[in-house]
Amino acid sequence: MSDTFYKDRDGNIISGDATPSGFLEFAYNTVPGRLALNILIRPAFSNLVRAFLKSPLSTLMIDGFIKKSNISLKDCVPCRYPSFNDFFIRELKPGKRTVERDHRLLASPCDGKVTVARIDDDLELSIKGSKYTVTSLLRDDVLAADFFGGWAVVLRLTADDYHHYCYPDDGHKGGNIFIPGVLHTVSPTATDHIRVFRENQREYTVLDSLHFGRIVQMEIGAMCVGRIVNLHGERAVKRGTEKGRFEFGGSTIVLLLQNGCFTPDEDLIANSAEGIETVVKLGERIGYNEEYQGGHSKR
Repeated sequence: MSDTFYKDRDGNIISGDATPSGFLEFAYNTVPGRLALNILIRPAFSNLVRAFLKSPLSTLMIDGFIKKSNISLKDCVPCRYPSFNDFFIRELKPGKRTVERDHRLLASPCDGKVTVARIDDDLELSIKGSKYTVTSLLRDDVLAADFFGGWAVVLRLTADDYHHYCYPDDGHKGGNIFIPGVLHTVSPTATDHIRVFRENQREYTVLDSLHFGRIVQMEIGAMCVGRIVNLHGERAVKRGTEKGRFEFGGSTIVLLLQNGCFTPDEDLIANSAEGIETVVKLGERIGYNEEYQGGHSKR
């Protein structure tokens, strides 16, 4: 049984992580593993792996991956996947994710395991032992300062999650800002050794939302084959509209919200204070704005 656990929105303890940690222990804790890792993260190798994962031959991996990662397909559209990547970005049946429509409540942009933290210039976001400042995350001192006093929401996706993501509110999004980096994994073993947000490729946009002020929405890629696919450039957007997807290896979404524009739900604050991630689904409420009264309930 996994020694990793989360809480659901009702406060129940649930176990998880479906991460292949045996390889990660080898890659980060042995000399041969570190030499292999230097090859794995090179673009030429990453491109080769991506090509394989989009090929019919890669379907041989699907059944074993489902069993090892304890993935349920009951909510997914039944089909024969032409490649492993098609399985990884599998679609859900209609109605399996409901997007919160109350404009006073912020909708989660994705499935994931969430933590929240107050932002100031000394904040270090901690994810499985690695620490990052908002400024180093964005590589933009001026933009980072806009969010001091606000909240950071970190949503970590695992293999069993739906790997498409949406806009959390209506508004106007800016262009996509790409920050290149070396792709590494975000699972617990690796983050003890690699400063993920400083080294991983990431892409973000600033959303001038209708109900929650300015929001930074950032997607972060993971080891070797992680790929971020955003669908839109600058444009008006609607909450719940698909923003993009992670292809195999994609990992984490970070939301930055301004002071006075957003408060996370009470269970997310309490669990984060205890160092516990909370399981959320795309579209469900994760917090509220200053117009919302009685907002301390988790639902």
